[in-house]
Amino acid sequence: MTATADPTPNGLDTLRAAYAAQLRTKRIWTGIGLLVFVLLMVAGFLTANDRNAGGFWQGLPNVFDFPADVV
Repeated sequence: MTATADPTPNGLDTLRAAYAAQLRTKRIWTGIGLLVFVLLMVAGFLTANDRNAGGFWQGLPNVFDFPADVV
């Protein structure tokens, strides 16, 4: 038999399995990173509210007032 009769060459299945494993690992780490980011944002908002710095939504309209004072 010739090598062209085999639909998948010897190393192709191994390569596909390794790629799938890397893709799965990347997706897991991306999910963990997004989860950590969301947790840090929520913790920051809660800390700002607890320290009597005012609410995030209350201070949001004032954000563009500060650059106007500087310029």
